[in-house]
Amino acid sequence: MAPEPVEPEPVEPEPIELPVEEQLEVASVTPLDMLPIDDTLVGVTIDPTGSTRFVLTEESGLFALADAGSTLVFDTNQLPASEFMPELPFTDVVALSNKRFALTAKNEGYLLDTQDQSLTRFFCYLPNETPSTTTESISQVLEAQGVAVYQITQAVTHNAELGVLFAYPITVGVDDGVVYGAEVGVFSDITGEPVSWTLVGGGELQAVSVTGMIADDTRVLTLSHGDSLYRYDGVRNPELVESLAPHGIGEITGLAAVPGTDRLLVLDGRNRQLVELVASN
Repeated sequence: MAPEPVEPEPVEPEPIELPVEEQLEVASVTPLDMLPIDDTLVGVTIDPTGSTRFVLTEESGLFALADAGSTLVFDTNQLPASEFMPELPFTDVVALSNKRFALTAKNEGYLLDTQDQSLTRFFCYLPNETPSTTTESISQVLEAQGVAVYQITQAVTHNAELGVLFAYPITVGVDDGVVYGAEVGVFSDITGEPVSWTLVGGGELQAVSVTGMIADDTRVLTLSHGDSLYRYDGVRNPELVESLAPHGIGEITGLAAVPGTDRLLVLDGRNRQLVELVASN
């Protein structure tokens, strides 16, 4: 029998009490008026040097931001020819360098090189039926039982120190539209091969998409959903850290760590702004 669809637990999680020195404060707010007004803002990233910020939109593609405005560096309406064409829209982005990016779409992750405008299939977060890791994805279990599924993630991140990419896909039934669960997939940033899968066992994020993700060097994830941040260590259920609504944030649609700092960059899709947060002293 196929696994039963996951029903999120009907509980209101209590926020983690952060130490005073870890309380977040707004350092800066950048309105995104330079982006197309009708575009849906779905991802934010910063190149590893910290010099350029990028925003991904569903309708147009990847924009590089500058004081003078924005530049469309990858137009998703003019995709280069590829053996594996993505099923649009792209859902999130993370910078691997100032020219190379990982992009996610339905079932797949892609490597984008903005210098030569090439787009190649990089990692498949809907794995095949033969496990290539010591842990199986829930999609592999379901496919082996004859249940057709697809996976979609709205969050991808990269940790250069660990040499891996992280994605947070949900698994959805093709025929019934049921969400069977959420999990964290880890992939090599060199080959794109899967390293591990961790099923989210419970809590508020057990069967929902997260919209942003950051991984520290211990593999602890900062996740976003709605207007709130969560912490997930892969062992306990994701824990609510705090709502960012008091900081004027309507809906988090992307997260990025500011390189070389303890600052967090939040893409607020509802209010069309970038909000930089810093831990208060």
